[in-house]
Amino acid sequence: MIAKEYARSFGGAAVFIGSLLALGALTAGSEDEEPTFELDPRSTDFMKIKIGETRIDPMAGLQQVMVFSTKVTSGQTKSPMSGKVKSLSDSKGPYAQTRWTVAGRFLRTKLGPIPGATVTMMDDMTDVVGQKHTYTSMAGGLFVPLSVREVVDTMVARGYTRGSVISTMALFGMGVGTYGSRTQYLAATKEERKKIFEKDLRRVRKDGGDIPYSDKMTPFMMKKYRIAKRHAQRKKK
Repeated sequence: MIAKEYARSFGGAAVFIGSLLALGALTAGSEDEEPTFELDPRSTDFMKIKIGETRIDPMAGLQQVMVFSTKVTSGQTKSPMSGKVKSLSDSKGPYAQTRWTVAGRFLRTKLGPIPGATVTMMDDMTDVVGQKHTYTSMAGGLFVPLSVREVVDTMVARGYTRGSVISTMALFGMGVGTYGSRTQYLAATKEERKKIFEKDLRRVRKDGGDIPYSDKMTPFMMKKYRIAKRHAQRKKK
């Protein structure tokens, strides 16, 4: 009886995920908007439906435990951005990951609002996903429900029409998170946007690549962006 109940639950989840992926593919405006589904448990996007920079987690909290267990036992992690697999023991630099940092981050996600805000203040106002905060934004976060914040972030990143459709899943208990370079830029103030753009320009001049919020750039910004790309192409030659 227990096996049948598990099978029924996983079957229902598979049908739901498949239907959502198909619907997302039909409504996608570009290749970047087409939904993807990660099957590698070493990635934080494991079992999540990713549409642009929005992640939908239908696993009701089980996904985090599975990812944490896999990373600690295998000693490896997979970058959700580049898709590269790295060893935790060989990780170096200011953002290096080890078994200890993975365990610390996992425990930090389980903290309540007030203990979590305290740890964020102690960590140079940086939250568990690496986003910077001010005292005002942190104070507001203590009184605004997480589901409401997820709805606001999704609507800012994806627009009110698509954002409202996806956000209904957060209101029904699913995890909906929207984060990334484009989301960070759209949610930033005017001064913060200038700093983000200048930082991305330096990256483009050095390594090439694209800027994820190019559709929001002014003609002057677009001109600087094209110059940076030409500079990167000349370096490669």
